[in-house]
Amino acid sequence: MEYRIRPAEESELEKAEQAAAEAFADYEEAHREWVEALLAKRPMHEIAAGGEVLVGVDGDGHVCAAVGYIAPGGPRRDFFPPEWAILRMLSVPARHRGRGIARRLVEAVIARAVRDRAAVLGLYSSPVMATAVGLYKRMGFVHQRSLPPEHGLPDDLYALELPRHAVR
Repeated sequence: MEYRIRPAEESELEKAEQAAAEAFADYEEAHREWVEALLAKRPMHEIAAGGEVLVGVDGDGHVCAAVGYIAPGGPRRDFFPPEWAILRMLSVPARHRGRGIARRLVEAVIARAVRDRAAVLGLYSSPVMATAVGLYKRMGFVHQRSLPPEHGLPDDLYALELPRHAVR
């Protein structure tokens, strides 16, 4: 199946929320409090308010996956330096995994960070999300430090240094 990556339309934010809920359902049994707290914030709407939500759509135009992008200087948690661009909430439901859509969403976020002349693209993730963390590491993200646990789960800060020629 071929996927196209593009900015989400406002009318698609609810579908992006559904993609996040489906993607994070993998962790519900073992980490229910964390998943409920995460999804209760309606993260895709929160991201859209201060950044951009990108979606992966299938050939029929259905939203299958989503990710958030925050440009340098945009709203962020205090552990992110203000000059960093940020990747948030990579969400690929199980039925769409293994087809390269997560990598393509991350590549689209990297392209935006380069466009915005960020020197670094940051993200945070929990070690329990081993598949996502593995993807980030394969794509060049480097562990920076551990963060305080949220709802009982550890978190780690990762950074990807962007090409110097892209930063002016």
